Amino acid sequence: QTGLLCTVKELVKFMAIGFQDTMAEENVPFSLAFSVEEWLIVKPSDRERVNNVKDRMNNLLSSSGECNKCTRWRMEAVEVMENNAMNQLEVGSWIISRGLDLKDDLFPHVTGGFRAE
Repeated sequence: QTGLLCTVKELVKFMAIGFQDTMAEENVPFSLAFSVEEWLIVKPSDRERVNNVKDRMNNLLSSSGECNKCTRWRMEAVEVMENNAMNQLEVGSWIISRGLDLKDDLFPHVTGGFRAE
């Protein structure tokens, strides 16, 4: 399945599931353990809720997303070690539904401090 309509339907569906799961996670155990006043003090912040929903959406897109799975770009870097030994690193990927996903430094020689050598 491809196309903008498929992607939008999938994003809305996963966002709704993320909200539902987040609210269910907060309401069940905490409503039994705290009074209303205590809950207002210890409840997750808006930022924590947004991050929780976003993480759930990303996990669902990775595990069960069906739209635009045919286009995926991988990014790799090569790190040159002593004696010209090379270490190939997978540093990230890009897909239409999730965008850029970096797992490591794109330029390990720069972040490692080897620029002056």
